[in-house]
Amino acid sequence: MNDNGVMYRGLVEETGVINSIEAGPEGSGVYTLIIEAKQVLTTLKVGDQIAVNGVCLTVVDLTERYFVTRLWPRTLSRTNLAALKPGDKVNLERNRNSVAAEPLPEYIF
Repeated sequence: MNDNGVMYRGLVEETGVINSIEAGPEGSGVYTLIIEAKQVLTTLKVGDQIAVNGVCLTVVDLTERYFVTRLWPRTLSRTNLAALKPGDKVNLERNRNSVAAEPLPEYIF
């Protein structure tokens, strides 16, 4: 369990596929990441935390086919997520404690 009370088992639940990575407002350094998935979407809600390749991200939107997260400059500089491109496969794991009350920027352990 991390300092924010979010717990992961360390077991990949599903392999998702990167649908798109879109730059946010010019100069912000924030990107929107859209990931296609099936299994994790069954209980995922906006505001939930999900590990993508081991990096905890907050779900900001979702549909029946995909979920959306944001990638902040700090995350991009400290993880391999900056190298992702559409079609890439990523490991997905939902946290065991369920949801945050509101979407928060992701954090790195």
